[in-house]
Amino acid sequence: MLQLNLPPIALHASTQMDNRSPEKVAFLEQVGFSQVVLARELGLSQIRDVAAHTNMQLEFFIHGALCVAYSGLCNLSHSFSNRSANRGECSQMCRLPGNLKTRQGDVLAQNEHLLSLKDNNQTDNLDALIDAGIRSFKIEGRLKDLSYVKNVTRIIAKAR
Repeated sequence: MLQLNLPPIALHASTQMDNRSPEKVAFLEQVGFSQVVLARELGLSQIRDVAAHTNMQLEFFIHGALCVAYSGLCNLSHSFSNRSANRGECSQMCRLPGNLKTRQGDVLAQNEHLLSLKDNNQTDNLDALIDAGIRSFKIEGRLKDLSYVKNVTRIIAKAR
């Protein structure tokens, strides 16, 4: 369906499409995608479940920032900076320090990283991810400099 108006190229479904269920991945396969980037939030059992129900190549983020929202469903960046995380322009507002107060105004936390999750680092799980059905690894690099991407790639290559 999607290939009718496109040149003959392979279609890859971005993680921004919220790819976290066998049903979603099956739909993407039916409409012509050949590879899908699964949501970063999936665990091994969920990845295995998706892999068991598709012939598509599965890709998975193994290094980079984690979002406080589900992949492809964040509106925080757009609300505060008019940059859509769902279009690859995340301003990473969730990584900034903030304050937390009760409705009465009592300060519970001040200048703390309340929404910033620890970074994703799956280098210890590469074999398990392959066994679960992942065929392509993805590292965050869009907003990173060459040195970061080079070093992360080197570390991951040594981990195998």
